[in-house]
Amino acid sequence: MMRTKPSLAFVSKANERRQEEVQNRAFRASGSLSEAARECEITHRLDPEMATDCYVLYIHMGDLPKARQEIAHWPSDFGSFMLGHIHLREKRTDEALPHLQPVPAGETYALARECRPDAPTAKCEETAGRSEASFLAIPDADAWYFGASMLAWARKEKPALRLLEAAAKHNFCAYPSLDRDSMFDSIRTSPRFADARQTAIACHDKFASYAKIRIP
Repeated sequence: MMRTKPSLAFVSKANERRQEEVQNRAFRASGSLSEAARECEITHRLDPEMATDCYVLYIHMGDLPKARQEIAHWPSDFGSFMLGHIHLREKRTDEALPHLQPVPAGETYALARECRPDAPTAKCEETAGRSEASFLAIPDADAWYFGASMLAWARKEKPALRLLEAAAKHNFCAYPSLDRDSMFDSIRTSPRFADARQTAIACHDKFASYAKIRIP
């Protein structure tokens, strides 16, 4: 049976979508969130049915309603997991737990269960240590950012800052996400957090000029 070759127009459009997706992730990593959002919108216009992880970007931007809208439009297991992170930022821990449980990486569910700020258990310290190690085993600096946010939420400043430091060393710029993320509120007044924020700002500024470049 002869296979029909995809048209040149189809291939060109697919390549455009991939390019916008790559640029979105690059902008997100450099802290150029508005530019990343622009790439998300372009991708959606090119292919309204193409699933993306733009909801991660909108969590970074602090736009939780937009993130929730994206997850609802393109449901997935990972989207459901990230909905749990949205619930935590909305201080709805009980609703977050079922969404966090299916994903073992980072021990996010155990951390949320054992270290919830309103009722930490005796297992919290041990769980936080396992969570930090588990996040660092994930080869993704964006995941380290979310691990840092979880540990900060659990009032575990030192491991949270270590994950932010690891992300910065891999050129993941956590600014301006840090300023928009309520998960860091419990450690925001710490001098060490202020240092981590300055490192993130320097990272962002280092790549700021590249955000203005458009790949034709």
